Amino acid sequence: MVLPTLTRGIAFRDDMMTSSQWTPTNPPSGTLSLASDGDVLTATAAFGAGTSLNDTCSFTVSIPSFSMVTYPNAAIRLQTDVNTNLDVQAQFLPNGGFIPLNAYPVSGINSAYQPLTSWDYQTGTNGGANNTTGITVTIKRRASGAQTYNVQFDFIILFKQTLILPSVFEPIRPVKSRRLVSLPVLGREGGVIQDLGSNETDLAISGGLFPTSQYTADQWWHVFDGLILEGGNIQADGNPTWQWLASDLVNGKFVLASWSPGQVMGRIAYHDYLLTLKRFDVIGETASMVGAIQ
Repeated sequence: MVLPTLTRGIAFRDDMMTSSQWTPTNPPSGTLSLASDGDVLTATAAFGAGTSLNDTCSFTVSIPSFSMVTYPNAAIRLQTDVNTNLDVQAQFLPNGGFIPLNAYPVSGINSAYQPLTSWDYQTGTNGGANNTTGITVTIKRRASGAQTYNVQFDFIILFKQTLILPSVFEPIRPVKSRRLVSLPVLGREGGVIQDLGSNETDLAISGGLFPTSQYTADQWWHVFDGLILEGGNIQADGNPTWQWLASDLVNGKFVLASWSPGQVMGRIAYHDYLLTLKRFDVIGETASMVGAIQ
């Protein structure tokens, strides 16, 4: 198992709960429409028969000004229903020009990005010394002729850093449970079970803090202190600040619930730790959201 990674320092987040803040620009031949189900934004790019090679459409949002020196990292999570002759690119707009986040070429242009027909999380670095003031997402048709793409976006974030957890001792064990209530019935042997839905996924990660290329053991202690405090920040959409957790099998939006470090007597530059997290979902979970097989 590779070491899990966790974002920190979220400056800007669009959880795609609504499409109203985005301004679409149609392709030269065709239309671009935006719609959100409260959790995922779907951009329907309908390129008409008059489409030429490399024609594009885009949608743009203005954001508060953030320093790209303080917040140099960005990430986007997306998927599409058709992966033929398609590029999708997110760009952060500083004062004076565009800074590319990442391109997502499909159709054999770069096989490392395939398949985009499943959810894909990609990161990029803003670079430069300007302030970010907007985001433009561009959908490019890599061939002439008509084609309609439904590109779904889960979120876009601008953040400080991706943390690589120093070590993990125990297996990562997600706990997913249903709220089952037993109702007693007078004179009946055994109660009546009612299903009140499921709990959010709980996760516990335990390991050791020691010097890495990112931080010393003592600095790691205080980084996690900061992450717990950051969880109390309410984002512009009214929801708490989640972090993106990525590992071999567990990937998702998680809110840090608790953090318990421990000094080990006699050991220098080393601490134990236990981190607990709760999965955050804007709307109720579905099989596609969590990758469940039914």
